[in-house]
Amino acid sequence: TPYATTVLTTGPGDRGLDFDNDNDFINSGAIAQNDNFMNLYLGHFTALTDGDYGFRINAEDDSGELWLDLDQDEVFEAAGAFGNEKLVADNARNMVTKTLLAGRYRFAVTQREGGGGSQIDARFQTPQMSAEAVVKPGDPSQAGLWSYELPAASFRTDYTSSTVQV
Repeated sequence: TPYATTVLTTGPGDRGLDFDNDNDFINSGAIAQNDNFMNLYLGHFTALTDGDYGFRINAEDDSGELWLDLDQDEVFEAAGAFGNEKLVADNARNMVTKTLLAGRYRFAVTQREGGGGSQIDARFQTPQMSAEAVVKPGDPSQAGLWSYELPAASFRTDYTSSTVQV
């Protein structure tokens, strides 16, 4: 059960999806503790034109991932019709570029905190941008790129696991 559901518009300190410490997370209203929590930022990204789009996580503590529903079926898949939709995994700082057709794509960033400091900083770049920017849905310069719906009462999660004996 989630502690809370909040809507990210401008983010902490008006920085967008750029949380630098425990207080940033607590002050967002999404959590109430310093350690042992997870966050899911879920919405849609709209590619306004066909072209190459870049995505990356600039910083995360303890871990973070970035997902984009490349086949636009509203399901994040490790083996989707256009490949792995987990574009960025833990500690990968490089910009991942994907050629997208104009349209709407489900987008997610996850962040997990075990102990100590906490952080997540998600960035993107469209073909029209000269430099990357932090995801900031409330920024007028990003108008039309980000949208969300309130989450349904329940979520379906499928896990695949394997057992390794040593």
